[in-house]
Amino acid sequence: MNEPRPLQPARQILEEALGFSLEDWQYNFLLEDGTVLSDELSVEGDDYKAAVARIRKLWPPDKYGRRPRAESKAPKMLRASSLKNQREDALSVLYANKASEELEVKDFREIALSNKLLEWDQVPGWIEKHAKVERREAGWITFPFPIGTKVSQDKRGFSFKPPLKINRLDVSEGQVGFSVKTLAYAGPDDRWTLRVPVFPGRLMEKLATISKSLVKRYYWREAQATVFILTGIPPCVETIQAQFENSSSGVNRLVLTIDPSLSPEEVKRAYKSLRCEAFPDASKRASGKRQYALVAFVTENPELSTWEERRKAWNKKFPKEWYYSERDNFQRDHDKTKKRLLGEMSPRFQKIEIEIPEGED
Repeated sequence: MNEPRPLQPARQILEEALGFSLEDWQYNFLLEDGTVLSDELSVEGDDYKAAVARIRKLWPPDKYGRRPRAESKAPKMLRASSLKNQREDALSVLYANKASEELEVKDFREIALSNKLLEWDQVPGWIEKHAKVERREAGWITFPFPIGTKVSQDKRGFSFKPPLKINRLDVSEGQVGFSVKTLAYAGPDDRWTLRVPVFPGRLMEKLATISKSLVKRYYWREAQATVFILTGIPPCVETIQAQFENSSSGVNRLVLTIDPSLSPEEVKRAYKSLRCEAFPDASKRASGKRQYALVAFVTENPELSTWEERRKAWNKKFPKEWYYSERDNFQRDHDKTKKRLLGEMSPRFQKIEIEIPEGED
């Protein structure tokens, strides 16, 4: 009789079965979603087979067999004005016209394209061809240097006086950083934003730098900016953007970036729709004053080690209006309210494009 295969790190064996790497946001989503129940799996178990099947359904490849490498969807570009989003269409055209006059955009189009813009379906091939030619073993490093160090530059590069030394302690403490920059792009048929690494001093690195610069000025997404630079097609303006942020302390936030042309009613409708989509549990019965006071009470009394002790102490403090007769109800209200307060509800996205629900302004 064959011995059962031992448990192995879940992420590693899933990636081996899938044939592509999972990004951190994807793996965290699978843990929160319950697709992966623990960080260890057996390749002979039903959990493993079910997880592989669900991942393939969640993130299928595009027609070229490429898998999503980032959480953002493929960029939306304005190729035909619509009657539905007249304001967004007008803003898209205005922003693109203004960006076309940016000196760095004009210079890049002249140097790289001889002022002959590409068709959108030519973009992936053009970028991947240049990225392949430019590929080399290089990246970026960031490091601290002592106050008083003199930095000088000549034709050969930079020099430091006194000479700069990076010791192991700086590296181990995270003061020295190593990174690789990437360029975001997509073709018209791609379902996801694609990325290629770029290298110092090369053409694709210049394109990535300009794209990121436009993102800051026009609130586009990186892939939109890249496609715009190469094709001239206006990126579709998002009048409201949402970003889910989770800090290391476990505190969650929904960050909205709002175009001031939106009315308060439009913002209200958009946020209501977004919150229901991102956090389905949030739309259920809201907690009240009693439940909030309960969470504070339990947190402030760590010496009470059991739920029965906590319930009795609570009832002694609030013998009338907030009395709990059942321990299970007491614990349930605490746990659910704490979960809502800390935003522990699993988000269904990291970044999302929001469509404002119809309604009267």
